[in-house]
Amino acid sequence: MSEIEERLRSFEPVELNGEASADTDFADQFLKVFTRMAKAQWKTQKKADLSAQKVEEYLDEHGDLIDDLKRQRADLEDENEQFRGFILEVVDLIEGFRETAQASENSDMRSAADTMRRALQSSMEKIGLQPIPTIGQVPDGAYHFVLDTTDPEDESERDKIVEVVEQGYTLRGEVLRKAKVIVAK
Repeated sequence: MSEIEERLRSFEPVELNGEASADTDFADQFLKVFTRMAKAQWKTQKKADLSAQKVEEYLDEHGDLIDDLKRQRADLEDENEQFRGFILEVVDLIEGFRETAQASENSDMRSAADTMRRALQSSMEKIGLQPIPTIGQVPDGAYHFVLDTTDPEDESERDKIVEVVEQGYTLRGEVLRKAKVIVAK
């Protein structure tokens, strides 16, 4: 028997062999109720302590797993960011090559640039990479970054994108890079 159980037993009513009065009967009843409440509280506390211990043991067992999952998530986010950066570098390299080829007089170079661009567009579509619509569009802060404004050549251009400084892209619906544009005002 534990120390607490021993202490609770000392509160149990004492028999007075018929000499009990109404006051002692009330005191005995009160003591019985008090003893039951104390025992119930003690049992509840024991259960709570056991539950807390089980929770602590569970967290000790699975805490490392949770930490590992957090590390893996951070690693995946880093890899995703590197992948996104790589995609933009490849797109920019091919676009730069295409612009250089268009400026040159070498037809083979232009043909190679066009072939590379078509292959890139096909690959872009497969992974969900889409260019952000620009020319003739009303700028949208979620997709376009307005670098400058210019005078419109005609009224139909007013408040619309008239030039693209750097193409923007979405990857699976999420903005990868905003398009840098010039708007007619």
